[in-house]
Amino acid sequence: IIPKNYQQIFEGMEALLRAEFKDENLKCLGMGGSGCISEGLTYETGNGEKMFVKVNNKAEARQMFDGEYRSLECLYAADIVQVPKPIKITFVKF
Repeated sequence: IIPKNYQQIFEGMEALLRAEFKDENLKCLGMGGSGCISEGLTYETGNGEKMFVKVNNKAEARQMFDGEYRSLECLYAADIVQVPKPIKITFVKF
């Protein structure tokens, strides 16, 4: 169940991701993995790959996501522990 106040953001995010990845079959599977800081959404691409997207509208979100992205890049490159491959940070106003 998606909270009513997030519905517009999630619909906009789906449209953005479809355009970004040139995948008209991309679809939102719902909320999942959300914490107390950011909301999380899981998407599935047309070829069945899953993608996790975090949403946060706070002023410090850019700095937080930049740090998390760099950390995930390093961990992914080290190939010692299994972590998701970071794809991109995008900021959108809805």
